[in-house]
Amino acid sequence: MKYFFLIVLTGFTLCSQAQIQSECCNNSDCNNQATAIANRVNSAFILLGFCPENDGKKDSVIAVLSPNQHQYIEEAISEYQQCEPDLSTCVQSKVATIDISNWLIYYLSRSTDQPGLPSPNFQKGWDLLLGLNFFGGTGVFTDKERFSSMYSLQIGRTIGRDDPAKSRNFRWLIGGSIYYQKSNTEYLISPRLEWRMTDLEFTPFNAGALKLHLQGHFNDSDYLIDTGLAFETFILGINVATIGYDHFAKTYYLNTGIFVNLARIKFNSK
Repeated sequence: MKYFFLIVLTGFTLCSQAQIQSECCNNSDCNNQATAIANRVNSAFILLGFCPENDGKKDSVIAVLSPNQHQYIEEAISEYQQCEPDLSTCVQSKVATIDISNWLIYYLSRSTDQPGLPSPNFQKGWDLLLGLNFFGGTGVFTDKERFSSMYSLQIGRTIGRDDPAKSRNFRWLIGGSIYYQKSNTEYLISPRLEWRMTDLEFTPFNAGALKLHLQGHFNDSDYLIDTGLAFETFILGINVATIGYDHFAKTYYLNTGIFVNLARIKFNSK
């Protein structure tokens, strides 16, 4: 059924290139509507540039789009899919380039068996996380409760599935941390493993991902181990809650804060 759909859609595209127009294009109101939709399709898909023949290479292009670009494309597709057949044929005759036509065909074919947005979270590549857990405490809910905070800078790589259009499942990181509690400051080496639980998707918008982490902090006199839940968007994130154990102080700690993926800021500025 999928290939039948692609053949039909490709046929419509070829007809448009041969200047075969639908009745809609000959009607002033319908033609204006088709022009407006085609303009949105053109401006959305022009972001993708050349459309390679290989599906894997297409997915690689899609995988590095920002959330706003994903949303812009999905909104254009959603509007196109709501068109009546005659209107959609007129829209196709106004598509600017063959690459845009091919991208449109590919996105529509993906929507038949891969509903939803390609995730902008946990994409393959390098990450640089700046963590600012500025609110926390040790000995929480006891008479020895004290203020604590932790600040970290970690570099790592997201790994997992082979399909570059999909989110990966795991991210390994390592870096340094500064841990403050009871007027004491410690400098630690901090390896970290993150697991993407799920994306929070509200089509046509991907809000972000929920993730769990397991992390250790070490120096020559102490070590700390913690785990926690966080919400991650393309660049920013919220550390909802982290609970850990300080071996030297023989106490538990709880903190929360924010983090920034500095590698994404650098990429997004291009």
